[in-house]
Amino acid sequence: MNEWIATDGNGPEVHYEAQSSKLAAMLYVDDGDWNECETETTWIQVFVRPAGDGDEHSESHWVRLDPPTPFCEDGSRNHEWECPHEIVGGLKENPGVIGHGGGVKIKSVCRRCGLYKITDTWATNPANGEQGLESVEYVEPDDLSVAWAESNGDEE
Repeated sequence: MNEWIATDGNGPEVHYEAQSSKLAAMLYVDDGDWNECETETTWIQVFVRPAGDGDEHSESHWVRLDPPTPFCEDGSRNHEWECPHEIVGGLKENPGVIGHGGGVKIKSVCRRCGLYKITDTWATNPANGEQGLESVEYVEPDDLSVAWAESNGDEE
């Protein structure tokens, strides 16, 4: 184990024991309170340097931070994701899937509460322009998804 000091430049420096600077950066993000990550993935830049005397060279790592899964109607965070063509669109043969850059966006809907989930397999970090990342976004239910979810409840 190595000792590292990590910060995002806005908060305090925090000491970690980790195998690598990247792992120390991930631990820093895991320990943080990130209000900006409420409904969609964001990336946090973390600066990490070896702990010790002097000004050692610091490294910068971008760490993916997904939003917490919103609560479903039963109070849990367990959703039943489906891709009904009439709700999520796309091709009938591949509902909810739309080409996006070198990847796809996949739209699904919870059959119990109507919440939408959009997974992007070719996301871009807006802070540095890096592409080819994966992100997730949650979108509030609309009248169509709520009506669909309610009708699914009647079928059970």
